[in-house]
Amino acid sequence: MIIFNAAGRFGNQVFQFFFCESIKRKNERIFSLGFNDLFTYIVKPKYYYNTDNRHIVRFFNVIARRILIILSKVKIITIIYENNDREISIKKGLLPIKYVYGYFQTEIFINQSKLQFKACYLNKAKEILNTISNPKLYNSFIHIRHGDYSDYMRLDQNYYINALNVFLKKTNLPL
Repeated sequence: MIIFNAAGRFGNQVFQFFFCESIKRKNERIFSLGFNDLFTYIVKPKYYYNTDNRHIVRFFNVIARRILIILSKVKIITIIYENNDREISIKKGLLPIKYVYGYFQTEIFINQSKLQFKACYLNKAKEILNTISNPKLYNSFIHIRHGDYSDYMRLDQNYYINALNVFLKKTNLPL
């Protein structure tokens, strides 16, 4: 069993999902807390149990997490975590239980065959792309972060204009 406490929103949860998938053994179950954004948009695999029940989440954060850390220190369960330098540490335990935490933001764990978007969102995305794309042109997209980054970093309009100019220069494609 893998026990995973998700952090962040959809983008972070995608990386965390792929990491859990990469360490999952055949027939292993995953108990996750907080994959709510992720499972809003993708089909939840049958071997996942996810909850956002505030009582369970609070119990986990206040009590269960501490117990899991103690069990890992005495090598009863395995703990897998990502430190501040984004290095992954594994401390093996005797039982087939893994407590996992971290962001795991790297492409090396990504396996797209494991991620299946719900049909309603996939169909809506295809519908939008069909209205804006031109098969004779190369389509590009820019992801501009706002919401969660608005308090940390504010870039002025010139930053984006310069970025578009670099893109145009390197690709020789129309915008």
